[in-house]
Amino acid sequence: MMFVLLTSVPEYGEAAAGFKRRPFNMTAINAFSLILTVQGMAKPIELAVPDDADVAHILARIREETGRTDIEELAFEDADEPLADAATIIEDLRREFRVLHASTRQRIKVRLSYEGQSHERAFRPNATIRRVIRWAISPEAFGLEGKPAQFQVKVDGRVVPPDTHLGQAAHGSCALEGVLVHNVKPQG
Repeated sequence: MMFVLLTSVPEYGEAAAGFKRRPFNMTAINAFSLILTVQGMAKPIELAVPDDADVAHILARIREETGRTDIEELAFEDADEPLADAATIIEDLRREFRVLHASTRQRIKVRLSYEGQSHERAFRPNATIRRVIRWAISPEAFGLEGKPAQFQVKVDGRVVPPDTHLGQAAHGSCALEGVLVHNVKPQG
């Protein structure tokens, strides 16, 4: 059978292109093809796992595929907590597409500056830049008016797309320092 998996995992530094269609084949052993992001890796990886695979099995496959023994957690994008090792998620993913992120247990300390002020907070590696922006404009941080789409985060002078996971943007580090700026749309 041929299925199409929708994924929205832009590379760091590239403009978010929206959902991409990616075909994959189901095998006779009822395998499911996962596409997920891994902390510290710029590009997503694809894994075939059995339909009944639990999170512990998926994590073992990620470690095997990447050689990364430090990968300990699997979480949905922007989730506050990782998935339990015994959880089975394939049936849920068949019903509703959700981005998965594999990471270490460490948090990423984000420090943002805006007009001479700085605020910092630790986030899970599966948090997106969009979530960081929501925090940054909230009363908890800078207390700015406007919608998250009206702001961007720049790291080393480059805009980080809002769908980028912190685990990718930090390039394997446990810290990310950037500047919150207004999202300026060129006119003309």
